[in-house]
This record gives sequence, C-alpha cells and structure tokens, in this order.
Amino acid sequence: MKADEVLSVPLWDEAALAQKLPPPREPALAKQMTLEKLGRASLARLGNIESISINALVSAALIRAHVRAGDPVPLYFYPVDLRDCVTPPVAPTEATNLLSNAWFGDVEIGPDLVTLARKIHVQFDRDLADGTIHRTRVRNEPTKLLADKSFGGAIHATQLGRIRVPRLPGNLVVDDITSSHASALGPAIYTFLYGREVSVYTIDSLNQRLRVGFLAGSYEKSDELLAYIEDELTAAIDARI
Repeated sequence: MKADEVLSVPLWDEAALAQKLPPPREPALAKQMTLEKLGRASLARLGNIESISINALVSAALIRAHVRAGDPVPLYFYPVDLRDCVTPPVAPTEATNLLSNAWFGDVEIGPDLVTLARKIHVQFDRDLADGTIHRTRVRNEPTKLLADKSFGGAIHATQLGRIRVPRLPGNLVVDDITSSHASALGPAIYTFLYGREVSVYTIDSLNQRLRVGFLAGSYEKSDELLAYIEDELTAAIDARI
C-alpha cells in the first residue's frame, strides 16, 4: 500500500459511527486520583514476580472495577507508541503521531487481577509479534471484537508513564500536574463506539505514585470506579508480595 493511499483511508467505519448517539450529558470536570497506598515500586515488584507489565496490571484493574460496579465485561483498547516497535526504530523527533491501538476482549475475567493481567500481557505480546497492532492503524483493519455483542461497553486508557517535573526556581514547588483534560476529547469514538459507551482513562505516575484519571463515561459512577481500581491493585499486591 502506498503512503498516499494509507492517508486517504478512514480509520473507522463511518456508517457505524453514524448510529443514533445517546443524549449529551452536562459538562463535568475530569477526575484524577492518586493511589497513595500504591507506589510505582510496589507495582513494579509485583510485575517482576509475575512477569507481567505494569500496564497490564492496571488495565486488568480497570476492567475488573467496571464489572464490580455492575457493568457488563467491556472491550478494552489503548494506544501503542510504535516508534520502538518497528525496524529500524524511529527516534522521538523523526515522526509525529506514530501510534496504533491494541485491543483486548475476554468475557472470562478470571478469579483475580493477576490472572486477567496475564491474559492482557500475553495478548499484547502476540499481537505485537504478528503485526496485528501495526496493521490496525496502517491498513485500516479494525478488530473483529467490535462485532462481538458479548461486550456491552468499552474502556479506552492511555498509559502516559512517569510524569517528569521540570526544573524550577528554588522557591517553586509543584503540587500536581494534570496530564489530560476531558475538554480535549473530540472524536465521537471516545464517547460512543459502535453502539458502546466508552469510559476514558489516563494512567501515569508522579513522584513515584500511581495516578488514574477518569475523563469520560458514567461520571456519576466515577468515584466508585476509581475506588474499585485502587482496591483491586492493593489486594493483588497484598496477596502476592
């Protein structure tokens, strides 16, 4: 496929996105929770013990939190930076928006967080190795999971990694850094995906503490969901470390 052909292909089925959208909600501020009990080091230790990435552990916590809140098992998708996933690797300044999406869907979430996280981790490695993640963006091959009606909702989570505090004059102290705002969400896919409402999250760490941001979705349940996320991760760490 030529480069100009790639750029002319829509990434999503416009007919599916043109379905009747739910009524708009009142604007609401994004919520961000710092998981005070969970240092990044604790999650890293759990990941090392189980040979599972931190991203997979937190992803599993998000899915399980929604199920605990009474939602059907959701589809899960998240952006993947392809710079280090191609040969030769692409340096940070050599391309813009070199992203694709990874997808995960399994109605059997297992008995605990680690079991589900391992499924997510294995699926990611497999899809990366066989080029599935690359083709999702480059060749416009949307996942077959979108046609599976077993999944009633969807979760989109962006893993931002460690937030670095910039160098500041000695009399300035950074209390908090907001990594994303709900007002930045524009495309319809972020609120309504093929008949499914999407809950949108960010995941990062600041000062060695994990943070989860709730940007869009069932805002009235956001406090409950964030509490369940923390509970799932804390329970997994307490049980295995």
